[in-house]
Amino acid sequence: MQTSRDKNLPAQAESGTHSSGDAARPSAPEDTAQPRRQHARHNVELEVTMESETNFYMGLTENLSEGGIFIATHMLKPLGTPIEVSFKLPDLSDPIKVNGTVRWLREYSPTSDTSPGIGVRFEHIGTEHAEQIRRFLEARDPLFYDED
Repeated sequence: MQTSRDKNLPAQAESGTHSSGDAARPSAPEDTAQPRRQHARHNVELEVTMESETNFYMGLTENLSEGGIFIATHMLKPLGTPIEVSFKLPDLSDPIKVNGTVRWLREYSPTSDTSPGIGVRFEHIGTEHAEQIRRFLEARDPLFYDED
């Protein structure tokens, strides 16, 4: 769920691991002329399944964008893990299936009220599925994070 700009972040930011509810942030000053994400995230709760070479998981999303999805799970996968994600939007009869890559992690923390999970960037999504997601998200307010 990171943009191509994120590829230019310092090594510590590229790890993407964080334990708070906020998006992973680089420790170096961020260029404010470009947005951090290409697509706004939207707070949604949908059933989702994910498959990797070794595991199958069924659970819930926490947020969704046209470019990726956050999956609330204690079954964290290493960064860079390819994953097939499947989720069903309420107005569709068939689920959307898309290949993605784990781009960031949110580990469990007993001091945080946020769910652990993984951020998955969609790698190969068809035009029809991208349009279905876009239409679904148009009716929802995007999530905003303070830049402090």
